[in-house]
Amino acid sequence: MSLVKITVNNKEIIADTEKTLLDNILENGIYLPHLCHNKQLESYGGCGLCLVEVEGIRKPLRACSTTVSEGMIVKTSSPELEKSRKATLSLIMSDHMGDCKAPCFMACPTHQDIQGYVGLIANGEEEKALELIKKDNPLPMSIGRVCPHPCEEKCRRKHLEGAVSICALKRFSAEANVDYIPECKANNGKKIAVIGAGPAGLSCAYFLAIEGYQVEIFEAEENGGGMLRYGIPAYRLPKDILDKEIENIEKMGVKISYNKKLGRDFTIEALKSSFDAVFVAIGAWTASGLRCEGEDAQGVEGGIDVLYRVAKGEKVDLGDNVCVVGGGNTAIDAVRTAVRLGAKNVTLVYRRTEKEMPAEPDEIFDAKAEGVNFRFLAAPIRVLSENGKATGLEIQNMELGEPDESGRRQPVAIEGSTDIIKCDTVISAIGQRVSSSCIDSVELTKKSTISVNEKTYMTSVDGVFAAGDVINKGPDIAIRAIAGGKYAARSIDCYINGIEVPDELPAYSVNTNFDASVLEGMSLIDRCEIKLENANSRRNNFNEVASTLTKEEAQKEASRCLECGCSAVYSCELLPLMRDYDALSMKLNGKTRQYPKDKSHPFIVRDNNKCILCGQCVRACKEISGTENLGLFGRGFGTLPVSAFDLPLNESKCISCGACVNVCPTGALVSKTVTPKNPPLPFEDEDYICTACDSSCKFTKRKINGKTVKMIPVDLKNNCSLGIFGLPVIECDLDNISKKERQAIVERLLGNVKNFKGDIKTLKTIEDICELF
Repeated sequence: MSLVKITVNNKEIIADTEKTLLDNILENGIYLPHLCHNKQLESYGGCGLCLVEVEGIRKPLRACSTTVSEGMIVKTSSPELEKSRKATLSLIMSDHMGDCKAPCFMACPTHQDIQGYVGLIANGEEEKALELIKKDNPLPMSIGRVCPHPCEEKCRRKHLEGAVSICALKRFSAEANVDYIPECKANNGKKIAVIGAGPAGLSCAYFLAIEGYQVEIFEAEENGGGMLRYGIPAYRLPKDILDKEIENIEKMGVKISYNKKLGRDFTIEALKSSFDAVFVAIGAWTASGLRCEGEDAQGVEGGIDVLYRVAKGEKVDLGDNVCVVGGGNTAIDAVRTAVRLGAKNVTLVYRRTEKEMPAEPDEIFDAKAEGVNFRFLAAPIRVLSENGKATGLEIQNMELGEPDESGRRQPVAIEGSTDIIKCDTVISAIGQRVSSSCIDSVELTKKSTISVNEKTYMTSVDGVFAAGDVINKGPDIAIRAIAGGKYAARSIDCYINGIEVPDELPAYSVNTNFDASVLEGMSLIDRCEIKLENANSRRNNFNEVASTLTKEEAQKEASRCLECGCSAVYSCELLPLMRDYDALSMKLNGKTRQYPKDKSHPFIVRDNNKCILCGQCVRACKEISGTENLGLFGRGFGTLPVSAFDLPLNESKCISCGACVNVCPTGALVSKTVTPKNPPLPFEDEDYICTACDSSCKFTKRKINGKTVKMIPVDLKNNCSLGIFGLPVIECDLDNISKKERQAIVERLLGNVKNFKGDIKTLKTIEDICELF
């Protein structure tokens, strides 16, 4: 060893001439970006991120392949170096077809870890799944029944036999432990007032309580839940389910004061003087009118008004003939409620076709099964009446023209073509608006909603926040109100602590040009069918219609998940660099490559969509294992690391040493457990000395939820397959593994046992291997 003095970023350090400049810099605690370097492998110089400027040398040098000398003066950062790194990372990201997070996660307004909880359900860990769900959603039993699930719209399984039934799985997991309450931090002495106990208000209170705040909700009604209680019929969401979830929030220390109405019992300004912050979530409770002649006749009602009265237990008589105008879920709720109230002829009038209806297709199907008539391409033009009482609805027949700003084709009147529908009651379900007369001091939009900053949810008044149907664009789905409450709670916490509000979601790599052809050849598994009460028996009552999945059904349905999100998202070395250098902003558009995952190997998953051609796997396969099973094949854009003859890993001469997995900086090569799914979740690392034999090799044991998922050798040369893959295997539930699968696992585990100090011939079964640890 020869030591010299060098200066890095004006700091003098002692450097070892037998090590590269990069190793010396890193060992002295100085950060320098790199992706292709591993000090246990020969230098490669592939990624070009570790460029440095050395005094006296005109061009930047790659630190990973530069030796050190006495008196060397080095700079690791400059405008030119940063520009070069950003360009390099942008090129890498332009050909990176991996998804950091699954499309379902990106589509969910609350950004729930759907892949995570679906994977846990598949593995039989539904209670752990619930803990994960409640990190982002305080009302999973309710939302699992009523959510229009935008996540399922983005599920890539829909390209096969249908999207994974994510909503049903959430409901199943939520009912696995209805009493689960997350741990809350100690009381921090700060008081927050929440106005409204609907989904946004309950959500905000829940997340603030977790952070240790004293929260009091002021609710105008005698019960909480908002639109979940008063706007969704009991046959979809039984009120005892909602009551249980509200009770759990109260057990977290949240106080709910009922029959306290904004503008009547208190003002925003009054609360502001007594609390550290105020959150407004009063919803949008006024039904939009029909905007046609005669709409003031007796018997013309708002959809939300009818649903509210029914939910309150009032006696509601709609007559024999009911006509509902609208195409959303409220309209469907109104027609199905009318059926249950005894109406003999119920007709839904919608100005477009069924294809354009925003209501859930399942809800439309169920309404038809219950006897509801649908009149498409029709718009109301006049309510007919006698002695002030509605007797019918005159409708204008329509045809579809060009698409409007929503993307739906604009209905156009067919001149001279009208019809009359006889009815006793006309229900308007074409939208809702905010009753703003009770709102004091804060700025409103032209729609009379509260104007808030879309990032912070703060209103025009300092310390006053708002979310849910009452803000900006107005009414939306319940899960978006819950998301608003969640992110508003985070903003309130930042406000109280005087720190900047972070972005709602950090940057992630997203494959926006997914090629469904990579799914060809996959085994098809039918989507589970939710069991429903018979249409004839359910149309006469408000009992719940849909049932919860059984555990067997849930596990089968969860097994359909394609695991689109990256298994290495919490350990990826590329992701933080991509964010630091805003590499996605310079991402180039052009030809892309997409590949199916290779899951043939019992312990390794290969996903070349995430490969960045760092070469570490190829070098490890040669330098550590000595097999040279992997090599870079092709030239230029088409280059890939592949096995000899491009064989699947399980058919190649791979010896299951795991060296490639342990050096991969992204998710291109990851460990696979023998459980049905390998959900990417936050992990904990601990030091471990392998007990399989007396060699006592040192490892880092990576654990998720207390189970070992990966063993990382401190010295890559300790790449014994038994030490690397044995412990994760035996800590799994082996009861669900077939005899054939067990034998294959044993053969792989014993295929590359190095320096084993024992009689390997005695290891014939998984049970034999279990006894070693």
